[in-house]
Amino acid sequence: MPITHLTFLFGWLAIIGTPLFSGFFSKDEILWRTYSSPLGSKGLWILGVCGAAMTAFYMTRLMALTFWGESRVDKNIKVHESPLVMTLPLMVLAVLALVGGWVGVPHILSGGHIPNLFEGWLEHVVHNTEGSGSTAEEWFTMLLSVAVAGVSATSAYLLYAKKPKMAAQWLEKAKGLHTLVYNKYFVDEIYQWTIIKPIVQFSRGLWAYVDVRLVDRATYLVSDIVKGTGGG
Repeated sequence: MPITHLTFLFGWLAIIGTPLFSGFFSKDEILWRTYSSPLGSKGLWILGVCGAAMTAFYMTRLMALTFWGESRVDKNIKVHESPLVMTLPLMVLAVLALVGGWVGVPHILSGGHIPNLFEGWLEHVVHNTEGSGSTAEEWFTMLLSVAVAGVSATSAYLLYAKKPKMAAQWLEKAKGLHTLVYNKYFVDEIYQWTIIKPIVQFSRGLWAYVDVRLVDRATYLVSDIVKGTGGG
């Protein structure tokens, strides 16, 4: 599936924040404003960088397990490329993943020679809170976030594409933590037992005892009295 792989590759490069791809510009703007804006903070910036690192890791893991690792497809299933009606939209999105961010090139990268069209277009409706950081700080935060994402993506590639046995070994060592995270901290199960199940049981009780035994019997009794007195 070469077209699917190539278009997915472009999407992966964009979403992990690879320079020149669309995700790089949006991620850089978000992180820099979080760092420098009076409405942000250094703590929020650190959380943003951690989120970017996690995104780079799990998206690279997705690429490795889907396209680069050992095939897990049943031998009786023949994998083939999708028709043009499906791959053409993927191609359009892949191109946009590459050039879509160029409408919002940060001033620090263009030296002010390339206008930030997206920022200018929204300027009259979105309040622009200028940051207080220096140019050196902006370069530092940009390069650091790219480096962190790169290290994270490389680690995922080595673990899941080159040395999958190592990933299995780590998983075995942290089985409890893996179970907890894999099951999404059991939030769904807790929600089911603390909210959904009690509400269902309570509703069944209302139906069985209030609706059937009280309301229905009362209406039947009134009907019987009316019919009886009418007959008498």
